[in-house]
Amino acid sequence: MPAMPRDEQLNRLRVTNQQRDNAVATLREAVADGRLGFDEFDGRVNTAMGARTRGDIVDVLEDLVEPDRLDAVITDETVLGEGPGFSWDNPLVLGEEKQTRTQLGQWRVPPFLEVHASAMATVRLDFTRAITVSPVIDLVVVGGSNVATVLIVVPEGWGVSTQDLRVSGQSYSTSKVRTRPTGGHPRILVSGTTSGTVTVRHPSWWDEYKQRKHLEQNPSSPPAVTAG
Repeated sequence: MPAMPRDEQLNRLRVTNQQRDNAVATLREAVADGRLGFDEFDGRVNTAMGARTRGDIVDVLEDLVEPDRLDAVITDETVLGEGPGFSWDNPLVLGEEKQTRTQLGQWRVPPFLEVHASAMATVRLDFTRAITVSPVIDLVVVGGSNVATVLIVVPEGWGVSTQDLRVSGQSYSTSKVRTRPTGGHPRILVSGTTSGTVTVRHPSWWDEYKQRKHLEQNPSSPPAVTAG
């Protein structure tokens, strides 16, 4: 990385968890727009999450952020949300119950998701009415048997990248969605390892019907994971 003048006293200051998360968010945006590859992203994320000082974070961001913006990125304490799904090491976990799970309606999508494809279960994530708080969503698939299924449904304009998803045995992954978003829509980065099936597509008429029924039956209730 190119060297740049630094205030060594500032760089020795300890950083907060929120500053580490901000650095990870910046790295994710760099992956989404093609400035950073997945292999390099993994290495930099590990460094950012283990950062103790501002200087550690500068090391992973200085070739991605303009010098006059770098200080603002490091010191910004803006919090997108709290609880599961809003930090790298505390994702929102879906599908642990080993049964079919469906997420649809106007659910709030945090930046970090972890999907467990267990036994013969199907985990169905419909993002067509979802409310997003981040331009990039990390979705990690964990486990799964050869009959487990993860279905990801996204609206037109979204992007979904599955190039970092590893499949084993007779499992496979299919996607009919562009890897890069258009018109400022979000992008989902799918990674992890599974021995089941992962399918990514746009909504069908049946998906749209289920969304309408769900919203009719739950007009004002908070979004939640539902069975079936």
